[in-house]
Amino acid sequence: MDRQHLYPVLYQGKYGYINKEGKLAIDPAFDQAFYFSNGRAKVRIGDKWGFIGKTGKLEIDAVYRTPPWDFSEGLASVETNGKYGYIDTMGKVVISPQFDMSYRFSEGLANIKVGSLWGYIDKKGTIVIEPQFLLSMWFEEGIAVVRSVYKDPFIHKWGLIDTTGSYFTKPVYQKTDYFYEGLATVKLNDKWGFMDKSNKLRVKPRFDIAYAFSDGRALVKMDTSYGFIDSAGNMVIPVQFEFATSFADGLAAVKTKGKFGYIDTEGKFIIKPRYSYAYKFKDGLARVEMNEYEGYINPEGKYVWIPQK
Repeated sequence: MDRQHLYPVLYQGKYGYINKEGKLAIDPAFDQAFYFSNGRAKVRIGDKWGFIGKTGKLEIDAVYRTPPWDFSEGLASVETNGKYGYIDTMGKVVISPQFDMSYRFSEGLANIKVGSLWGYIDKKGTIVIEPQFLLSMWFEEGIAVVRSVYKDPFIHKWGLIDTTGSYFTKPVYQKTDYFYEGLATVKLNDKWGFMDKSNKLRVKPRFDIAYAFSDGRALVKMDTSYGFIDSAGNMVIPVQFEFATSFADGLAAVKTKGKFGYIDTEGKFIIKPRYSYAYKFKDGLARVEMNEYEGYINPEGKYVWIPQK
């Protein structure tokens, strides 16, 4: 885990990084920049991508035309001449480019595409779950979300597999997701609900959209408005917002009357609506926009980086 959190900012037309106190830690020098992961952050210089370390030094040269994945478990997926492989944090190729697509490693496995189907490899590049899925996601707590293949080309259901490739949840849903706080979203008959780890429906599908639980709350949408439920399916924060994010660090960004602010898990405004756009909190700060200018605030709503372009 990275000890020092750094945050990308746009300043005078270039991206650099600030620390949690809002001080520039890496001078603006990049055309695009992302958060750090495994001590590396992907940055764009011109039309090519590379990775920097926390000093701002380019640790992996900007040679990639396709944006790489962030590092995860010490490896990053990169594209070379139309094929995907993996490099380590020093840029050394550890799994040669051979896949038609590949995503990040998680729990020792990465999902890769061979032809039109997805499977999984280990860190040696050995296929451990044969490509057999129309789509697949990475593993979380031993479970991965996959989309199955059916004879009927118009019927493709989603389910969950374990690390052996066996179904933990059979592919019977229009869509499903990972378990968070013991529950997973499922879509059935065009409505969203939640199931538990015994594959029983805990919250009957009745929402137009439902998102994962965090901080004991799940964001849901009914018609055109958003609200939040608890794990029993009770609407604890009524559907009323024009838009909202899931909770992070006890706060959720919500839009009302055209402006964004932040509420707590009881629905009380902690930071009053005043932003053009607002994002979830990450590592103690949240990115906000004021008239297309980006800044960062702390949980008290105070700017650590005043919105600027």
